Amino acid sequence: KVDRQLREQQFRKEFERQAEEFTRINKETVENLKLIDKKEEDLKAEKAKYAEAFNQELKSRQLKRQQLCSEIGALNAAKAIVYKEKQELDALKDAFWAEKSGADEAKATQQEVDTLKNDLAQARRDLSESREEAEQLKA
Repeated sequence: KVDRQLREQQFRKEFERQAEEFTRINKETVENLKLIDKKEEDLKAEKAKYAEAFNQELKSRQLKRQQLCSEIGALNAAKAIVYKEKQELDALKDAFWAEKSGADEAKATQQEVDTLKNDLAQARRDLSESREEAEQLKA
């Protein structure tokens, strides 16, 4: 009977020791699971933060791209206007030089007319003088 009580007492002690060990391991496991859950939450939060930063950068770049496309469109439109104005200026320049050339030709023609008039007047004077000389010789 004493032997049995002793075995029961040793069995209880061993059972209590194992129960305490199980309780300690169980608490550690629960704490570790809590730490794992906390790490997972932290990682999810960090992932969300990086995803948000990435999305913000993506939106920023898309906006910059749209702005650049708009600016390129505006520059191309301005370029077309400048090209058209250059063509108009070239046409005006050509017209000016043509008009100036025509004016120069008209001036040269007028000078020729004036020269011809002077030559004609001189020829008339010479003719008059020749007639007078011819009449004087006849007389």
